[in-house]
Amino acid sequence: MKNLFFVLAIIFYLNGYSQKSFTWDIIDSVNKSKVQIYNDSKLFIAETWKSANDVIQNDDKESGVILLKGITTYESFFMLSNHKWVFRYTIKILIKENKFRFILENVYCESAYCETNEWPKIPIGFEWQGYKKCTMSETRYLNVMNVLHENLQNIVNQYVSNIKKESVINGDW
Repeated sequence: MKNLFFVLAIIFYLNGYSQKSFTWDIIDSVNKSKVQIYNDSKLFIAETWKSANDVIQNDDKESGVILLKGITTYESFFMLSNHKWVFRYTIKILIKENKFRFILENVYCESAYCETNEWPKIPIGFEWQGYKKCTMSETRYLNVMNVLHENLQNIVNQYVSNIKKESVINGDW
């Protein structure tokens, strides 16, 4: 009985934890062929990142899979110093006829700097982890997380918007 209670407690904890992580998983239908969705996805990548070749890790047109590894930074001037956090994430774009799936996941803090000094990496989430884990106040931590969340949400929104609008490639222009 104790083991069952322990297992249930772990499941509830992990379920609650997973809901607080930065993950987007969007599946939607559009009135476009697999080739149109693929071409529009590639156009979105080229327009969103400085070098599409640097972020694309896997590109399989036949199976309809594009895998990206992206990076975003956040800088803040605080107490006469410039603070910088570098975050990495993974995007999977899965394409079928008239359907796409966009997954943004595996967000983590790669590095943190204050001027030239390296700081501890901060945990990702919507709840403050305590000063020892975050090395900053709750207000500053939540501000960094909110900006990170907004930046990633903008990528998701832009992708969905670009895929749902009429295709420029092979369109009537």
